[in-house]
Amino acid sequence: FDEAMLLRHHPLLGRAAAAELLALVRAARKLSLEDGEVLFLDDDPAALCLVLEGALRLEAGGAAPIVAGPGGTLLVAETLAGAVAGWRATANGSCRVLRAERDDVFTVLSDRVDLLQDLFSGALAARSSGSPKAARVPAGLPTTLTT
Repeated sequence: FDEAMLLRHHPLLGRAAAAELLALVRAARKLSLEDGEVLFLDDDPAALCLVLEGALRLEAGGAAPIVAGPGGTLLVAETLAGAVAGWRATANGSCRVLRAERDDVFTVLSDRVDLLQDLFSGALAARSSGSPKAARVPAGLPTTLTT
């Protein structure tokens, strides 16, 4: 239940019903990572990720690294779009992460066309507000990350 409530804090998932968020959590895998272990590379297919404990270090194209702590929700827009991650994520100490692959996200949300439309609209708005990287980094954080 706690994981579902953390997902609800993401701007693109705020309108999802509790049952949908719980189904998304059930469809996801819980991963435990040790310090320095890579969760995904920048050219890996995107998957929705939620930091449960610890922190992930995000790096992209020589930009200053960003740290995503507990509650950080990553790659929502990229997962919906079927894009690559665009970031390298490495465990910054021991951490636990919830990871939902794109197919799982669509299976869970397939009956909610209105929610999927909202998600895509929000993802497109975030990506069209400037350069691809700049559109993802308001206030020093990617738009696909909330903490």
